[in-house]
Amino acid sequence: MDGHKPGKGVSRRTFLRTSAATLSGAAATWLLASCGAPATVSEAPASQTAAASTAPTTASTEPTAAPTVEPTPAPTVGAINTGAKINLRFWHMDYAPHNQSFDALAKAFQKEFPDIGITREPQPQAEHVAKYQQGFVSGTQPDLIAIHGGAAALFVQSGVLAPLDGAAFQSGEMEKLFFPALLEAYQANGHIYGVPLANNTPGIGFIINLDHFEEAKVDIPEQFASWDAVWETAQKLTKKDGSGKIIRAGMNVREGHQLQYVCGMMLEQGAQYFDPASGKFSFNSDAGHAAIKVLTDAVAKLKVDSPDIPPAFDSLANGLSSMGMIWIDYIPYAKSQFPDKHYGFIVRPPYAGKDLLVSSEGPWGVQVTAASKQQQAAMEFMKFLAREENLRAWYQQQNALPSSPALVNDPYFKSNDSRWVRKALETMPGWRNEGPFPIWKMNSDISWPILEKAILGSQTVESAAKQIDDEGTAMVAEFRSQVQDLKS
Repeated sequence: MDGHKPGKGVSRRTFLRTSAATLSGAAATWLLASCGAPATVSEAPASQTAAASTAPTTASTEPTAAPTVEPTPAPTVGAINTGAKINLRFWHMDYAPHNQSFDALAKAFQKEFPDIGITREPQPQAEHVAKYQQGFVSGTQPDLIAIHGGAAALFVQSGVLAPLDGAAFQSGEMEKLFFPALLEAYQANGHIYGVPLANNTPGIGFIINLDHFEEAKVDIPEQFASWDAVWETAQKLTKKDGSGKIIRAGMNVREGHQLQYVCGMMLEQGAQYFDPASGKFSFNSDAGHAAIKVLTDAVAKLKVDSPDIPPAFDSLANGLSSMGMIWIDYIPYAKSQFPDKHYGFIVRPPYAGKDLLVSSEGPWGVQVTAASKQQQAAMEFMKFLAREENLRAWYQQQNALPSSPALVNDPYFKSNDSRWVRKALETMPGWRNEGPFPIWKMNSDISWPILEKAILGSQTVESAAKQIDDEGTAMVAEFRSQVQDLKS
């Protein structure tokens, strides 16, 4: 298995990747340069297409060929109020479902506030966080950015964003509007720096190929009753050729989000995976080993996944996996990119106990830059986004879970269009934010390649857990030291 060549995946994991560097060198430079620096507003051409993205490699050198996913053109970019007195520049990831939703929200806002124009400038999806960093370094940052909670620690803790509490919202107001785990992704120094729009964090369950279930005459539950039921279904869906080689995985456990599943299963065992006080991880424990073994068993013991099959994103796209550990908003993404396929979602079972505990990587949200010269107008947009009708518009377009408890009982979630997220709604009050550290770094650059090796048998569960602990703890220590240096 050492010769396994992982496929390339266009996943949210790659969306959140910046350069491979941690907070050192150029990263520290942009933080220092951006604190309190006035913005130079210019209308630089925005990227209109999604850049190709590449999965982190394991010990292998050449990736298996993967499908080419053509980017969907973004809607018209630019302010519709050509006579507006104020223009807000808005950077967000160039991703078809986001383009459509932000386009509709921006136009609705501009209709209500004719003196404020919004110019959207989508940034390449695989590079959008790095592009934000470059903007802060050069002083060309916009008035608004949309950053995922998994990449937010860098921005939230560095002083480059404007606090929303006390500006757009009264003290304590946001805590009443949004789920705590989602706000935590944008909190630092006693303030909140983002409006969470919705959440589709990995770790809730599995994307499924509906055609495969129908072909195998397998029932589709809202939630699996046990992990035994998961594997029984996966074995029914797994296909092999005459030589016994797996040609379709029943359950693909390989994509850049495995850590979310591991963290959740540890919480369900009553264990903690991170100590905020010491900054240390503890995956190298009985609970951590048990959770990681759920993933490794899929290949080594249960034979429902194989190194011959690409990771979940690509294999689901090509019909090479029937179920996959990946985020729930794969459904609208797939609908726009490969509409001939049909997908659904099943909530995973808890590893132990009765309650499903989800470790959230954070929501998608919108922030105001601290250097914006148009903060009052930008704060109006924040208040606009936080309205129930606009949060509702976002999650309906994204096939997402709501960011506000007030919307859990929305009649929309009783409609057929939302049937795949209904059961997941029940899990949201107990979600936990993964942690006050660079989640994208922990999930993508550290745990993903290590867990991939363990799943494919080139590393033991115990050594993988120890390596994740060691590298993760070192990353947090470096991050905290540099943030502290910037504050002093």
